[in-house]
Amino acid sequence: NDATYAAAARTSDGKTIIAYTPNSRTLTVDLRKISGTTAVAWWFNPRDGSSQRIGTFATTGLQNFTTPTNANWVLVVDDEAANFQAPGQ
Repeated sequence: NDATYAAAARTSDGKTIIAYTPNSRTLTVDLRKISGTTAVAWWFNPRDGSSQRIGTFATTGLQNFTTPTNANWVLVVDDEAANFQAPGQ
């Protein structure tokens, strides 16, 4: 696996950012790209469909997120006001 590979996207309304990485690494996300004033972040495990809530963050700048293990992970960051369910629900 290429240690520098990550694929990311943002919804056109700015309510969600997703980023996929195939290996262990730290992803830096510009939370100012989220539409609301606070964001909720999750690690989604595509291997079993489970989610782990990371926390809530102010959308004022850059935030680092480090994968929980050395495997495939999807980082999901949502506008907290959108009140979306956990990824995979």
